[in-house]
Amino acid sequence: MSNENQDLENHPSAGEYLVFKIGKEFYGICISMVQEILGELEITRVPKCPQHITGVANLRGKVTPVLDLRLCLGQEPISHAQVCTVVVQLVIKGENTDLCMVVDELPFVVQFDAENIEESPKLKSSENSFPLRGIGRRDGIIVLIFDPNSLTELGTLGSMANSAGDEDEASAA
Repeated sequence: MSNENQDLENHPSAGEYLVFKIGKEFYGICISMVQEILGELEITRVPKCPQHITGVANLRGKVTPVLDLRLCLGQEPISHAQVCTVVVQLVIKGENTDLCMVVDELPFVVQFDAENIEESPKLKSSENSFPLRGIGRRDGIIVLIFDPNSLTELGTLGSMANSAGDEDEASAA
């Protein structure tokens, strides 16, 4: 794949985005990835996971990894009674996998037109930096857009999701 095609693939497109708040910043993901929005979840801690993976939750009989985006961004944790959970569907190693993302606040869904969305600036970053795809602007608010599939780059999320699926299969046997 050429670099030009790769840049187009990584550039966010106009469309509807679920916008949520973490701290004082707004983040957005493509609405088509969202499976559901939940309140507080009962989370089972999993030993020796990276700090941003808070554990697993039981969603209708399916063990699902739970990722705290606040911790991914290096912010202080807050009480989970004050947050909401967005369930998204990712593709990890060719398999569809659900992921619960804990966010501070879920304010709105927004339609970004092509002129209100742009590629993220090329910033020098470490290998563990947050994977931004673009920036949306609407009514004076800047929304940092990312693809939840890229969260697998933040650590062992891919292996955790696969092991959660293995536990699911083992319990079905």
